[in-house]
Amino acid sequence: VRHEFSYKLLHTTIARRTAARILLQDLCKYFNGYKPSVNEQIKFRLCNHATRLQGGMEIILHAAILSNRYNEENSEVMTKVNRILMDWITSLVSEDAINAIQEPISSNSLKSKVWTLHPWLLARLSLIHQPFFEIYSKVLIRCTRQEQQYMMGNLSIESIHPRLFYQLPSEMLLYSQVNQRWEGLLIHWELLRYQFGNYKEVINHLLQQEWITFKSKYIQCWEQKTMFGQIWNEFFLRLGMNYNEE
Repeated sequence: VRHEFSYKLLHTTIARRTAARILLQDLCKYFNGYKPSVNEQIKFRLCNHATRLQGGMEIILHAAILSNRYNEENSEVMTKVNRILMDWITSLVSEDAINAIQEPISSNSLKSKVWTLHPWLLARLSLIHQPFFEIYSKVLIRCTRQEQQYMMGNLSIESIHPRLFYQLPSEMLLYSQVNQRWEGLLIHWELLRYQFGNYKEVINHLLQQEWITFKSKYIQCWEQKTMFGQIWNEFFLRLGMNYNEE
């Protein structure tokens, strides 16, 4: 909860939510009169917005979230805008989503601009758009397994690419910030689970499967499992998994 409200109360967040409302008003104007290429025009506008405007991608995600709320008020135009926004955002991350964590992503790419946003935005978008949730959850799972492999010594420092959620300034920092990445992953999972509220069993099921995989693959077979096990026991325990469960 503290991560959500500390983000939502930031001056920049408030300003960008206001900008998102203005953006939605502008996008709705595209539907005044018959325009056969309105979808492409809006997508072009979004691309320019995300590329050229500071905080542009963050504004767009806020707009997508707000448009879903307005969409529930049965506005036909807002329904169309919401669909375009959701499809456009998802299209940025859907390409090669399965291998998204295996290669560094350019910090200037639109995909990177999505993944490096505050995890509350990603969690909220996951709640209201199933295709985005499916991609986001897969990437989170891969990140979690990657950190386990790194701590086990099965993944070299050169092979680790925490570019999606941990934009570190240099490889030197990577050596000393395992705990920072661990905490970052935990925040992503916590916010995702919290956002789903009454539907959090969906997230619990994913975490339960990861907990079972973790126990069978790592805890049962590693000689120096004590410290490693304690770290990841705490990780899953804080996410509601009981480490005494079989």
